[in-house]
Amino acid sequence: NLLNRWSEQDHVKLQRNLVHPMTFSALLRYIYTGYIDYALDSDILNNMLFAAKHLEFHHLHSLLLEQKSTNDALRSHSKEEITRLRHDFEKFYINMITVAMQAEPQQERTWIMIEPWAAESLQCSPKSIFADIAIKLHDNIIFPCHKAYLCRVEFFNTMLSGPFGEQDAKLVTLVYPDQTNMILPLIELHDVDADIFGYYVLQFIYTDKCNIPAEDAYDVLLVADMLLIDRLKAMAAIVITNQKEPIIDIYELIQTAIELQVERLEQYCIKYFARHLDNFIHQPQFLDLIKQSAASIKKREETDSIPFVDDLRYFLTKEHFIAEEDLNESGRVNSEYQDTWTELETLYNQKLEMLDQALSSLGLEA
Repeated sequence: NLLNRWSEQDHVKLQRNLVHPMTFSALLRYIYTGYIDYALDSDILNNMLFAAKHLEFHHLHSLLLEQKSTNDALRSHSKEEITRLRHDFEKFYINMITVAMQAEPQQERTWIMIEPWAAESLQCSPKSIFADIAIKLHDNIIFPCHKAYLCRVEFFNTMLSGPFGEQDAKLVTLVYPDQTNMILPLIELHDVDADIFGYYVLQFIYTDKCNIPAEDAYDVLLVADMLLIDRLKAMAAIVITNQKEPIIDIYELIQTAIELQVERLEQYCIKYFARHLDNFIHQPQFLDLIKQSAASIKKREETDSIPFVDDLRYFLTKEHFIAEEDLNESGRVNSEYQDTWTELETLYNQKLEMLDQALSSLGLEA
């Protein structure tokens, strides 16, 4: 209907005597969530059956025909329906990114869409995705999108609904190779790579999931932080910390973790330092981390602990399988039992000695 008899209409009128408002509300709920409220009044359910047939909701119509089954109340929450809904969102996302294109400005407020951004060929008419806003990245790649989805993200919600929101977005005409035109408000997004935005940010926004390969996880982390998408940021951090080796320079990685307040990532880096302490202990960047951690504590006394050093010591005990009850007040394996130390216990004390020497060289105690 939207692509055919209603294609040129801004408003569609459904007669109240044919489709009850409560019926239409229930239809919208089904469209967006896949949920059918079988507890509605029987007249409304019957009207839904009529509306579903009239509006060509074929799957919904078949479900309503079977509503007298004893399991009707559970069907709306069934795994099958949830899977179907997710599949629909994923299919919609894939269709949507195929209409994103590299563009060139032709004249004021007109952009010529030159070539597809995605490797996938155009799978649908640009108008069939019913975009109501376009996002332009710094390299002139334009993504037609949907405000209802974007507003799930605080960054876009503020951008589109705040006092300096959508009114600042100018209406532009997007002209596709097949001469299809779309007139949409255009907003610009700076310092975001198109691949990161299209394949990961939009995938997450539209499907609530995201498959992030290790090689892109760091860039996804940065963009997710910039756009205030905490869950995507956490997902990227999980991918990074599941790698045996850091995917970028360890010093850059821990500084990012500190600046973005990603504790999981910071702990991953400190654990890596502890595992390879011999390689790092004399490096100026490593000593700078100790000083940075010490400086982060306001009004620090000389004998106060240093968070970075405390965490290093903790991971050293884990690396060398040291039980807490075997440690003395200074955190070492008790020298009283030195004759019975294992090789790991000996190594552990040696590592602590190296760490204490590094602290002394900086004029610090912890």
